Amino acid sequence: MKVNVSQDVLSSFRRRALRRYPKEYMETIWGQVKGGEAYIYAFHPIKHKSDNESIEYEPAEIEEQRDEEAPLEKMMLLGTIHTHPDSSIEPSQSDWETARVDGDMLIGICQIVMIKGRKSSRVRFYSEPIDELVKGKNGVTDNRNPARN
Repeated sequence: MKVNVSQDVLSSFRRRALRRYPKEYMETIWGQVKGGEAYIYAFHPIKHKSDNESIEYEPAEIEEQRDEEAPLEKMMLLGTIHTHPDSSIEPSQSDWETARVDGDMLIGICQIVMIKGRKSSRVRFYSEPIDELVKGKNGVTDNRNPARN
């Protein structure tokens, strides 16, 4: 799925995420899907606890946002975006499993690394037909489609 997001919206998320480095940071992704393309209009913070390797949140926090904000903004919850401090920009197996359980259409990963004393970040969005993974090596073949941004 092609992902469209303005630089302003993406930069705002990056600033919030960089301030929390080296801890992981997470927000929800809001927008619309039109003609097979995702249009991201906003990222919304959610309450969570994190360290530099994991995030814990209550799914009720996301459902609350869906119930309260989506009707007002005429947007739908597309998924979540979170950071991978000093780690891969690829979603982990746990990221994919959580996306399947939550019914997310998109996963956003913001890789943050420290290079020569400066923080650098890049973001990539991933989508897949959540229920269409095929059997393969270790039970799962990777048929995900990274949507680069």
